[in-house]
Amino acid sequence: MISVLIVTYNSGKCIGACLQSLGQFGEGSIQEIIVVDNGSADATLDQVRRFPNVKLLAAGSNLGFAAAVNRAARTSTGAALLIL
Repeated sequence: MISVLIVTYNSGKCIGACLQSLGQFGEGSIQEIIVVDNGSADATLDQVRRFPNVKLLAAGSNLGFAAAVNRAARTSTGAALLIL
């Protein structure tokens, strides 16, 4: 089972399509989707909240990519990680 980890920052224009496409990818393969938002000032959070099965971790400020990935990895439960 895979945990998909996504780090975002002002990705409101594309995060919805990304999450929608992951939802169409085999349900049996993806255990969870975790989005860490690095303090976006656009509609990113609103877009992510449209997907109730996605775990949203809002950092409040920009942690940087590596710290955000590490935060998501600590909360993940999958046997494998897919980092987007």
